[in-house]
Amino acid sequence: MSEARYLQDEFVASMGQPLPFGDDHIVQADRWTLDAPAVVEVRFLGPNVFVGQSARLSVNKPGRIQLSDNSYKRVVAVEDHASLPRFARHRVEPRGSDLLIYNAYRVDRSGLILDESWTGNAGMIVTPIGPHQRRYECSHGSGPFERTNLLFEVTILPGDAPWRPEEIYG
Repeated sequence: MSEARYLQDEFVASMGQPLPFGDDHIVQADRWTLDAPAVVEVRFLGPNVFVGQSARLSVNKPGRIQLSDNSYKRVVAVEDHASLPRFARHRVEPRGSDLLIYNAYRVDRSGLILDESWTGNAGMIVTPIGPHQRRYECSHGSGPFERTNLLFEVTILPGDAPWRPEEIYG
């Protein structure tokens, strides 16, 4: 990986292939193939709250992600916040679509606050923990690649696992 170029330039040149980083590889996003509906848990790691960043869950049509208000989305941002639990669960109905996991971050573009992904030096290192769990170490787009800008784990649970707040907290 060339230090003179942004990671995104390297991803374009490699047609999206993982980029070597020491003993690891940097990717733009991670895919899970789900054969049936599942509950997906995102859990933020470490003592610090990751302000202005989110873990994104995404499925292509006809897949969908169910929210606790019974609405459905194709893309869901899971944000870390000091006044909320440091994990969230959503029911995912893949319907033949893979689940895509990536990071997003807020940037100021001339006074306009935007959520971005896949810009500058954004990327992630994905480490399998078990057959249904992975750790994500993410860098936001500004500055050099820094794998600790956002840390979270994703666990795939059975489709009938508790996922609504009232089921988890009583």
